[in-house]
Amino acid sequence: MGKAYVFLAEDFEVTEALTTIDILRRAEIDTISVSLTGERTVTGAPAVPVLADALFCDVRVEDIDIIILPGGPGTEHYYAYPALLELVTAHAKAGNLIAAICAAPAVFARLGLLSGKAAVCYPAAHLQQILRENGAVLSENMVKHDGSIITGKGPGTTPFFALEIVRAMVGDDTAESVKQAFLLDFV
Repeated sequence: MGKAYVFLAEDFEVTEALTTIDILRRAEIDTISVSLTGERTVTGAPAVPVLADALFCDVRVEDIDIIILPGGPGTEHYYAYPALLELVTAHAKAGNLIAAICAAPAVFARLGLLSGKAAVCYPAAHLQQILRENGAVLSENMVKHDGSIITGKGPGTTPFFALEIVRAMVGDDTAESVKQAFLLDFV
């Protein structure tokens, strides 16, 4: 099995990144947090420093099973990393899994990856407009999985977003086991 890579830019949403990493690791998916800043410590929102596992230059493209972009106020920073955008585009066009939550599905939309796909994002009008203008079909779900693309609405939906990634990578049984251990059956 390859790996799940969670890319971190300054001001990323900490809940979305760390909860996703936690749940994927509970499912025994090799999950690597990757700093885009050139430094291993990346400051997430709100002002939480996080030590990433690797720098972008350490990423081995051939190891990637899924690319994950957390959202948050730092989502706009992803556009400052053309190598990341090229990686996301190539990975998606090869039919490989990509996932984004909160404001980050707008990155996929602007790259033309959501055209004709059902997707969700944070319920801010400007983000929904970006998705619509780029051909996405907005869903009312908390999490939407369409083909090789998984999107989530925001911080409160992160456990369900992460479980959908687990389901896509290793199956329903593991996702159900992690869901029960995480006490998500009571939600």
